Amino acid sequence: MFMDDQEKIIERALRLISDGPAVLYACKADGDFGATFISPNIKQQLGYTTEQFLGDSKFWFNHIHPDDRDRILSELDQIFDHGSHIHEYRFLHADGNYRWMHDELRLVKDEAGTPIELIGYWTDITDRKFAEDRSEKHSARLNNILQNTHDAIITIYEDGRIESFNAAAERSLSYSEDEVVGQHIEILIAEPCRVECRQLLQTLSDQENPGDINHLKETICLSKTGEEIPVEVAFSSISLKDQLLVIATMRDISERKQLDKMKNEFVSVVSHELRTPLTAIHGAIGLIARLAGADVGNEIKGLVEIANKNSLRLKMLVDELLDFEKLASGQFVMNMTPFEVETLIKDAIELNRPYAEIYRVRYLVNADCLGMKVQADYERSVQVLTNLLSNAAKFSPEGGDVFVDANIKGEFVRVSVRDQGKGVPKEFESELFKQFTQLDSSSSRRRSGTGLGLSIAKKFVERMGGEIGYERHENSGAIFYFKLPIFKGLGK
Repeated sequence: MFMDDQEKIIERALRLISDGPAVLYACKADGDFGATFISPNIKQQLGYTTEQFLGDSKFWFNHIHPDDRDRILSELDQIFDHGSHIHEYRFLHADGNYRWMHDELRLVKDEAGTPIELIGYWTDITDRKFAEDRSEKHSARLNNILQNTHDAIITIYEDGRIESFNAAAERSLSYSEDEVVGQHIEILIAEPCRVECRQLLQTLSDQENPGDINHLKETICLSKTGEEIPVEVAFSSISLKDQLLVIATMRDISERKQLDKMKNEFVSVVSHELRTPLTAIHGAIGLIARLAGADVGNEIKGLVEIANKNSLRLKMLVDELLDFEKLASGQFVMNMTPFEVETLIKDAIELNRPYAEIYRVRYLVNADCLGMKVQADYERSVQVLTNLLSNAAKFSPEGGDVFVDANIKGEFVRVSVRDQGKGVPKEFESELFKQFTQLDSSSSRRRSGTGLGLSIAKKFVERMGGEIGYERHENSGAIFYFKLPIFKGLGK
């Protein structure tokens, strides 16, 4: 009865084994390691019968991949000292393909301590191995890209510690990766820029969805030698296993900064050298034009008029270049004083009248707050309005009208200029206030200009605490406007 129960238990155990993923085995503890037992599910796992394993003492060893055999034999020798071992190797499946097997085995000894046999189990880990191999190749490929990219790439933990430092970063900053990993990122940032760096790390840490926001900044890095290097940095963040990583991609802009400096210096020198003689020439030609009497022929009058108009154009271009240079170098100082909107509009129109005559347009004023005062830089406000008026004249049809409006909008006075031209193409609207932007930038364009006027106007207005913008008119033409803060002193 007892034997029957034991046989049932063994039969039930073998049935459970046969339905599972692991193959149980026992083998001799000798040089051949020939199998003495193998569970029936060997057929399901590797395509062989138990008889094939048990009938050939070298069956197991001969089916191990040739490149793995010496390693496995060496590891099996160690089991006699350690009593157990885990190893992985490739085994030939009956279908002719190698499968990766995970093998855990233990040494069994008799009461005298003599090794009797080895028992263990195999599991097929081919899918896992392939996944690991793909992951390793993918990581290797990404690392190869990371190390060979031209830009310095630094990954940073949420608390500011450096996690990785690619080869380009090593070349740019003269540190090795070992020297900076684990250090705070601030060792690479110049002192005046460190507060902004901390604030940015905090912003990236606080955002709900890492990767949603990218930040592009210009900052100053410090090399190992103490050299200050201007860089443009793109910051983004990713979440890996609940760990936030900030990725900083840096590009050295030293050369660009130097070129900008050279360009600004060149523009400044040329503009200053041009302004004095141009002012004198324009004044002289204007005087000649006013003094030209009836005894002067129409041909000469026409030539004087052309010279006068072109000298005005050149003067305006040089003035724009000088303003741009001052703004770029940070040398521009605003003189904020209260003045009447009426005076602003009247003076800007008067200054721009010769320009309007070139295009044969009229300026018409329609304002309900001319007595209102604003707080701004008067000269720069006139320059802004003059720019809008000249643009409106340029883009109006000959004989057209340009409408100037002024009204109160909350705590601001809004001054707008509307022309009767074709308006601005929708796809160009976002480019209007960028530097060197022109609606027609071809060499054959009909209207002159540097493409700096609106960009300079925008900077002026914003520095005066206002705003500038563009609107489409419901019928035709363009509306450009700017707002200046109302003067809050006593009276209007």
